[in-house]
Amino acid sequence: MNNSTPYRHDPYFKNYCGENPNKGQLKEAILVCGRVLQALVVWLEENVLLDGYTREALHAEIIGEGTELPPLEVVRLSFANRQEAEKYVLNHQDAMRQMDKNKRAWRYVLNHQDEIKVIRAQARKNQSEAGGALSARAPTQGQK
Repeated sequence: MNNSTPYRHDPYFKNYCGENPNKGQLKEAILVCGRVLQALVVWLEENVLLDGYTREALHAEIIGEGTELPPLEVVRLSFANRQEAEKYVLNHQDAMRQMDKNKRAWRYVLNHQDEIKVIRAQARKNQSEAGGALSARAPTQGQK
């Protein structure tokens, strides 16, 4: 797929990690370097921008202010499904230090689904052997 092919914005991914706390520094770096150094990341199969919403907006803002910049580089990565795309965004944004502790916790949950299933199964077995679940406990997601 050609890098010039337009991609779609997805509000879910755009707002996934919140406002970039380093937006001012990033704009200054773009102005000093005369270009955006890091490529935007697009989900190949869905043609959705995953990473680079702030860089894209700053690029347009700087051009709108009259400064010439080269076109943005776009990298297209393949993901099997939305959950895999989310994992990528979470891991990448955490590495960029743009996530709070709640989003880091969610990243852990997404990346450890198999272990969580084993722990849940063992917990159910333990509850069954002990005579059942505690009645005061609220139902978990998926239970009624």
